[in-house]
Amino acid sequence: MSFDNTCKFLAETFPSDFASWLLGSAIADIVRWVKDRNPTMRNDNLIVELLLYISLTK
Repeated sequence: MSFDNTCKFLAETFPSDFASWLLGSAIADIVRWVKDRNPTMRNDNLIVELLLYISLTK
């Protein structure tokens, strides 16, 4: 599995845990963001947008 696919898998499968690991605090509404995102988004863009979303909702 490539690095991008691993990150995408973790972000989609364990969104709250992934966000908590990145920030050190729980993000309750991250699950909604993952469900609302564009399914055709490139893997690297998914991670960047996830980080931006988390930082803006903090």
